[in-house]
Amino acid sequence: MDMSLNQRIKIVLALAAVIFAILYFFFPRDEEKEIGAIRVGAGKDITGVLLESIIAEAEQDNNQDSILTAYIFVDCCSNTAQWALQVEEIDMGFYCSSAAIAMLNQVDGFELYAPIIMNSEVIATLPETNEIASVGIPRKRTFLGSLVSQNYPEVEEIREIDRTYFGYSVKLEEVNGAVLDVMDAASNAEDFTYRPLTNQPYISYCMVVREDLIGTDTFNDFLRYYERAIEKLNTTEEKVRLMKMDEEFWEMSMLEFLPISD
Repeated sequence: MDMSLNQRIKIVLALAAVIFAILYFFFPRDEEKEIGAIRVGAGKDITGVLLESIIAEAEQDNNQDSILTAYIFVDCCSNTAQWALQVEEIDMGFYCSSAAIAMLNQVDGFELYAPIIMNSEVIATLPETNEIASVGIPRKRTFLGSLVSQNYPEVEEIREIDRTYFGYSVKLEEVNGAVLDVMDAASNAEDFTYRPLTNQPYISYCMVVREDLIGTDTFNDFLRYYERAIEKLNTTEEKVRLMKMDEEFWEMSMLEFLPISD
């Protein structure tokens, strides 16, 4: 006996429901993808200090291995640092404003999540230098050159220099001063005197994050340890303990680690 049209429709719908149930229960869904330890990139600069402090907070809860692993590059503007994000060697990283914007224009699936560090650079000069006419800045960080021009109108030349060459360029008087990360300043404390890059707040580093990490339990745990770390790092006592420069230096630099709003 031939089935009616209504009977055929019911059978098709029943089969579709069975297939849907199989797909739903036996195939992974994007929102339930397991997220392993987050691979975090940072430089051999103040961002590296921040990452080490976050790891220390996770270790206090015996939680480091499940939350994050560190990927250290020399400089966030280096080819290595940019390549690490492009080929997804890392899931997120701490990048200067210039590097973050440049990479997000080239890489899909990442976003600039939040600014994280403010005023992390100072100007280094020889002790006997009174006036500065030429200043070296890190390569690809033209925004630092703009800050030099705004705050030191007497500067006639701004030159991009490799970070590893800053000390030599000042000592050989190729430039009168150089813009250094505060960690580089701490490493050369006996050779130079320091003055502020600016007396106004500006963003030095941002957090760039893979979009599908945001909202996961692992990322939220990372943010919790981040907040704990910066609460300590924003005290003068912790800056002096970790980076050895005196209280006067930290007051002059105006370095600040920024909380991330939910």
